[in-house]
Amino acid sequence: MEIGVEVSPFVRYLASDFNTDLDLAVMVKALVTDAIKNPRGVSRICLHRDEEAEVQAMLIGMAPNLNFPAHKHLTKSEIIFVLYGKTKIHIDGGAGPIKSDWANSGAMVRIDAGRWHSLEAGQNGVVILELRAGPFNRTDTVFIESAGSDG
Repeated sequence: MEIGVEVSPFVRYLASDFNTDLDLAVMVKALVTDAIKNPRGVSRICLHRDEEAEVQAMLIGMAPNLNFPAHKHLTKSEIIFVLYGKTKIHIDGGAGPIKSDWANSGAMVRIDAGRWHSLEAGQNGVVILELRAGPFNRTDTVFIESAGSDG
C-alpha cells in the first residue's frame, strides 16, 4: 500500500482529504521501518493538508531506543497519543521537578507551550499521534543544545 505523497525523505502527506482505505497497522510498520532507515531516527506522515493548516496532526514514528532531544515549543501546546509501542516522556515541571514516566500504547500526554520535553522510544520503537495548533512555524521549536546558557 502506498502511503501518501513523499515531500522530503521520511516525510509524507496524505494525498486526499477522504482516506477510507488506510490500514493503521501498515502505517505503523512503515513509520517504524522508515525511522530505522533515517539517520535522525524519525519519520512522519502529516495528516494536515499543508504547513498553513490551523491544526497540525502528524503520525510520528521513532526508531527503537531513540532518544529524541529535549526541546520546547515557544507558543504552542501539543497533545501526544501513543498508538504503538511505548515512550518515556520527560517534561520540565516548571517550578517543580521534572516529570518522567513511560507512556504505553493508548496513553495521552498534554505538553504546555514553553515546557522542555524529550522522548525515549521503547525497544520496539514508538508511533505517536501529535496534535498542535497551526500554522507550522519552524522557529517555534527550540532544542536545548541551541538554547544557550539560560535554556
